[in-house]
Amino acid sequence: MLHQGFSSLLERQVEDALGSLQAGLDVFNMTGAQLSLCHFCALFGEAHLVVGNIEEAQRYIDEAIAAAATNGSGFYVAEIRRLRGEIMLAIIE
Repeated sequence: MLHQGFSSLLERQVEDALGSLQAGLDVFNMTGAQLSLCHFCALFGEAHLVVGNIEEAQRYIDEAIAAAATNGSGFYVAEIRRLRGEIMLAIIE
């Protein structure tokens, strides 16, 4: 659901995208898994950035950074930091 939601976002189907992303994140959280949480939070943050929800984008990127630090999953940290930079640019514009 998460990747389907992000795909919908890229196709500019915003309402479908955010709904699918939220449903996917809810299901993922129910599993108790933590390893990919930073990746999924970053996807959700990017989705909010694309639609202009800057505060929500920042919140999810902060969650992604915290998740990466907590579980040691650094595989997506560079992308998370890039997204944080994009958010900072959006804030000052």
